[in-house]
Amino acid sequence: SLCFSGLEPLWKTKAATASLLAGCVALALLVNAAYQQGNEERPVHIVLRWSALIACGLLLVFSSLAAYSLWLRIAQYGLTPERVMALVGVIIAVFYGLGYAVAAVMPKDRWLRLLEPVNIALAFIMALICLAVLTPVADPYRLSAQSQAERINSGKITPDKFDWRVLRFETGTYGLDELKRLSTSGKTEAVRKTAADSGRWSNDNRWQHEAPQAEMIRPDPKQIRMVQKDTTIPASFLMQAYVSSQEDHPNCLQPNYTPCYT
Repeated sequence: SLCFSGLEPLWKTKAATASLLAGCVALALLVNAAYQQGNEERPVHIVLRWSALIACGLLLVFSSLAAYSLWLRIAQYGLTPERVMALVGVIIAVFYGLGYAVAAVMPKDRWLRLLEPVNIALAFIMALICLAVLTPVADPYRLSAQSQAERINSGKITPDKFDWRVLRFETGTYGLDELKRLSTSGKTEAVRKTAADSGRWSNDNRWQHEAPQAEMIRPDPKQIRMVQKDTTIPASFLMQAYVSSQEDHPNCLQPNYTPCYT
């Protein structure tokens, strides 16, 4: 249906990458369940054979969309440990998509014969990728810390908009090292100062978040109707500010409401 609706409905789910990866896993399992030992072991109905061939092509489509979805998120917000692990899943899914697509279109003497060597090769590839994640080469914490530090130091995001807690609490010792580096070699004074302050946070500050600044509003003189025509609205009254989220003032003082009479 995405061919007719575009990708916007997929992005609106807020879980596009996870949904697509789940679809990749389901397709890979179904293709292998249909193939088993091939059509030499037992006759396979033509509908099942064509369904498996189509599923091989869809696996490549799904994995490519998952890679695009994750790339958009990483380009916008950088790497985090969770996104690194999602990236591992996407890479594996893309390899499966490529391998299964090749197995579906390559000429052969029997149906999906290349699926057997592809599965063996992919097993080794998966083992190597998982091994790399367990080493500093592709450590999710190291990659995340470097990515986030690069975002703030390159000016892609301002210090007041950057989530410094990711470096301090979510990326292990790599994040602490990046904070120390930024505190001395950051490109701007604001980056150096905020990095130094963040590096001094204790573990007790981990779950503390700054309260959002309350929006203040003032009475709208156009909403006020004076009963006595010879009187005026006191200037001190119009200078008062109210917290918009609190019910400490009548709604009639705000635009688009019924006017107040006084």
